[in-house]
Amino acid sequence: MQQPSLIIMAAGLGSRFGGLKQIEPVGDRGEIIMDYSLYDAWRAGFRKVVFVVKEENERDLRAIVEPHVAGRMEAVFAHQSLDDIPAGFAVPEGRVKPWGTAHAVRSCRNVIREPFAVINADDFYGPTAFQVLYDFLTSGSPETENAMVGYRLRNTVTENGSVARGICEEAGGYMTSITERTRVEKRGDGAAFTEDGEHWTSLPGDTLVSMDFWGFHEGMMEAFDARFAAFLRDDLLVVRLDGVEHELCGIFDLVLRGEHNVQNALAASALALEVGAEEAALVEALTSFQALEHRIEPCGELDGVRFINDSKATNTDSVEKALTAFEPGTVVLLLGGKDKGTDLTTLMEAAAKTCHAIVCFGAAGPRMEEAARAACGEDGPQVVSAAHLEEALDAGIELARPGDVVLLSPACASFDEFTSFEHRGRVFKRLVADRIAEAKGLR
Repeated sequence: MQQPSLIIMAAGLGSRFGGLKQIEPVGDRGEIIMDYSLYDAWRAGFRKVVFVVKEENERDLRAIVEPHVAGRMEAVFAHQSLDDIPAGFAVPEGRVKPWGTAHAVRSCRNVIREPFAVINADDFYGPTAFQVLYDFLTSGSPETENAMVGYRLRNTVTENGSVARGICEEAGGYMTSITERTRVEKRGDGAAFTEDGEHWTSLPGDTLVSMDFWGFHEGMMEAFDARFAAFLRDDLLVVRLDGVEHELCGIFDLVLRGEHNVQNALAASALALEVGAEEAALVEALTSFQALEHRIEPCGELDGVRFINDSKATNTDSVEKALTAFEPGTVVLLLGGKDKGTDLTTLMEAAAKTCHAIVCFGAAGPRMEEAARAACGEDGPQVVSAAHLEEALDAGIELARPGDVVLLSPACASFDEFTSFEHRGRVFKRLVADRIAEAKGLR
């Protein structure tokens, strides 16, 4: 029987936390969260730990954790870097962060030759979790069976804000699906999640969720390496599966625009080919799949200016992703609505690089305008204000040039003027249709 090892994913950027949270003390005697995981893992039987880190953070982390495991566990460090990808592939333009769990685990391929468990550096799992997973990995279970430690949702949420959780479904003790929800908040004995900041879906407290605690047989390391191979090459979607390359279509052949939709298309393509989809059918699906309503949805063109309804973009991150869908300098961005009070720094930095002009409207308009002017300066995109969405659209039409895009991607809730983001999007599309009709003399 091979002794299993523990992989700790500690390469997170820590940008939302404001620092390298993996080494922030949390205990009365200066313990970091990893100290608890290391102790519980050692008690369960693990004797080797691999820390996945960014190279520039290794020194700080090594200085803290090595003395804590000396004489008890072998400590190995593996570097997760953006350019550590299969030969022949390139990093997609504009991507600055490494990929997720599979990429982190793949970075350990040269130091792991045994069964292994995987955890996050900044989560607390509890001693029972380590014991049950260690027992699974040493039980002689079939190579085709791997494991995840599941938790009840009520035990993983907090009164101190939202969390991200993988919502799991299982049948007969086997997981059948997992869906990531990035904003989950405690609600009594249960919780609720939202995708847009406006509409909430309740979840029972006993819902099974993932905390990223996985157990794999050694053969999975080869699978992570072989199948982490869906990338862009010369603006082509390419999937390499079991040594065979599939060149599918160009990114500009996709109806759905934006870096996030390209990444979604790559992931979906890899999964479809894995389960036996025909390449021709996959290409047809990729090039014909239409945007959902209110999600970077084309809704008209006038004098060479396109209009895009992205009303569902009620947060800054969604708007930043939407901006990647268009050529820099061609976007007239309509921002505003009910202010959520979120930090606007990174959004306005992105807008200053991408936009031809920015129109700020609604209750959040004054704060949006102030932040936009600070980011754009005198030589950047023009920044104007409008009272309501209709006036913002008219201002956008005045500012747009042939080849530009007037993009409603508001980064705000809709409740200052509308009943929902759907209502706002439908009104925007009607107003666009009215302006096109008026220009053509149809009204």
